[in-house]
Amino acid sequence: MDLTNNEPNSPSAAAPRQTLEFRGQAGEFFRIWIVNTLLTILTLGIYSAWA
Repeated sequence: MDLTNNEPNSPSAAAPRQTLEFRGQAGEFFRIWIVNTLLTILTLGIYSAWA
């Protein structure tokens, strides 16, 4: 049995880099964060999958 690599030897093109940006106010972000934290604590960690 002969095993060969049929892929070209050229370097693969680098994927374009994507950045994450929050375009809201800090108060909005911290309100969501606090609610998620409280719900995670109240549900003994069950809510963390949806937070």
